[in-house]
Amino acid sequence: MTSVLIKTYQGVICLSASSGTKFYLNYDFDSVTDFRKR
Repeated sequence: MTSVLIKTYQGVICLSASSGTKFYLNYDFDSVTDFRKR
């Protein structure tokens, strides 16, 4: 039972980490394109 909980916990961490990275990259890219437009 505990191993299942640990695996679920790790999966949630991986998901939040990857989505956080994507959000950060998209935000960073938008900032760069806005900067180039000026």
